[in-house]
Amino acid sequence: MSVTALPPLPQGRPVEPVLLRFGDQWKLTLLHFDLAVITLWFYVTTVQFRYDELLLYPMALYFTFAFFRDRHMTWPVLQRGFILLLVPIWWMTSALWSPEPALAFRSGLQSLLTILICMFMASRLDTRLLLSMLLIALAVFAFWSLPVGLVGLSYGTPIKAMYPHKNAFGIDMSVLWVSALALLLSPGVPKLVRVTAMATMPIALLLVFASQSATAILLSFGMAGVLIGALVYLGRKNTLTFGRIALLSLTVSFLLGVIVAWTNLASTDPITLVLNALGKDRGLTGRTDLWAIAMAEIAERPLLGTGAKGYWRYDDTPFIRQIFIDYYKERGNNFHFHNSWLELSVNIGIVGAFLAAIATLWALGVLLWRAVSIGNPLNWALLAVGLAVFARTMTEAALFSAFVKLDMILWTGALILPSATGGARRFGEVGRIDVHSPPILLKKQCVAAQHGARKARLNARLHRGR
Repeated sequence: MSVTALPPLPQGRPVEPVLLRFGDQWKLTLLHFDLAVITLWFYVTTVQFRYDELLLYPMALYFTFAFFRDRHMTWPVLQRGFILLLVPIWWMTSALWSPEPALAFRSGLQSLLTILICMFMASRLDTRLLLSMLLIALAVFAFWSLPVGLVGLSYGTPIKAMYPHKNAFGIDMSVLWVSALALLLSPGVPKLVRVTAMATMPIALLLVFASQSATAILLSFGMAGVLIGALVYLGRKNTLTFGRIALLSLTVSFLLGVIVAWTNLASTDPITLVLNALGKDRGLTGRTDLWAIAMAEIAERPLLGTGAKGYWRYDDTPFIRQIFIDYYKERGNNFHFHNSWLELSVNIGIVGAFLAAIATLWALGVLLWRAVSIGNPLNWALLAVGLAVFARTMTEAALFSAFVKLDMILWTGALILPSATGGARRFGEVGRIDVHSPPILLKKQCVAAQHGARKARLNARLHRGR
């Protein structure tokens, strides 16, 4: 039996290890700085405090500078979400017919700056980081407000902590609750973030009920229902099996049967029962009267409206002063119609409201398609937050206002590129650093490059031993 010797290995130059260049290390450091500033931004925009503009405006200027500095990364995001810029542009244009042209242009410029900041954030973040930063920022206020919440629950009085009113406090806590739930259920979340989410969930839910905000309570159950329902019926990979289809059909049939039976047998209107349980009346604490005033104003100037900042002028209009008196507001207080669509229609006309509707539906459509096509609890949580923002537009007038945190979560979530949502494209190539990749992907590529360098050194050592 003869033994055939193996041919000798080619005596070539061993594979050079892939090392991180100085520019790549600088990008990684810059990424960490940007993430810290974004987290601080979410913290500062949560509540207003004295001299907060000393932090807010320098950070906004930095984000604007960074948007143009990293234009090779923000340009694809700008192309993706150009539709979001139409409302701020129209807002600034309304200065031509607004009785307050300077205020109209400045507020429109701030709205435009807000969208640019969202685009910059989207070039830096993925869905997990976005919700993690939101968790960190809101958890600080949740732990801070816990003693006040316990006192409010014991006395049965609504609390608002350091927020301007209870609705804002309750809605933030409901968003914190669903974000913590999604991070707890999602695979691959760091242990520290998972522990923080586990500790924050019960506190956030307790503070939602302590706020006694009907909007926040309904949003909490609605957002959690979207997230848990998607995981139960679709699973983490969004696979529809025969059993899940059957379970979904039975659930829908049962709910429809309960609604029909309740409507036919109950002596009181179901909507009235819900409103009574939440301590509300049919007038929604005077909001329906405000909506009637807005509809009358829209009928007078339907297309262009009064111009941005042209309606709520306390000193120039006796009718506005009377509205302030009727709703116990004072000169200098911010007041609105408690409905984003009516507020936009009055100020920038039906044209502006139509552009806002197109942009909002686009953002919700992106989140819905991502949740259905990719799955993952984080994508479903972003969709739930987006739906909550849409529901809030029916009772609040903050849509496309400057630096509103929840609206920015909606725009940023919709602007995040598919490669950062667990979509079709993979996170970079192993062993190679793409200098044009967004910095959020750079860290993954750097880790892959370090593993590649380790493997190359091992192969070279084995090659020299032979």
